[in-house]
Amino acid sequence: LSLHDALPISSASLTPRRWGLISIPCHSAQPRTRPTSTVDAVTRKGPMMAFEIQGVQAIEVLDSRGRPTLMVTATLADGTVAEAGVPSGASTGTREAVELRDGDPSRFGGAGVSMAVGHVNAEINEGLAGKTWTDLAEVDQAMRDLDGTPNKARLGANAIIATSMALARALSVSARKPLYEWLSGFGQPARL
Repeated sequence: LSLHDALPISSASLTPRRWGLISIPCHSAQPRTRPTSTVDAVTRKGPMMAFEIQGVQAIEVLDSRGRPTLMVTATLADGTVAEAGVPSGASTGTREAVELRDGDPSRFGGAGVSMAVGHVNAEINEGLAGKTWTDLAEVDQAMRDLDGTPNKARLGANAIIATSMALARALSVSARKPLYEWLSGFGQPARL
């Protein structure tokens, strides 16, 4: 799957099955639709062009190991839509960002992520949508500021990272560049 395959996106291609994931009903999941108007994507030249986020929306899905995680769909004001499913963490280092889990033993033994989904669909969406941004780093900082903790424990690192990944994909599709090329900048070596 290339990033250019994401344009145009039909409602059928937005189903989690396309990614090999299983969608889990969640109280905050809403039907996802693409805006009806299609706007030509902006080709990125020179400094990063300003962009506006129309919205971000998350759903709870199962990863390849059957563990709940979340997938975020990001929609830019130009009509570009992209998704990203965040990997489910397995390590538990003391200085790592906190992957927000529900802790409800009746849902996936406490490993559900409906709280993280709710944070994306409410607070993160409200903090990002309708504003003009200059680059992805600015959006990432805004999400860290919204969280307000050093380890992303309040909103959940899984919610923040999935949102950032979906936005990176949307911006690269909007710029008509492969993700790796878009992330590396303008003729500069990648800083990984």
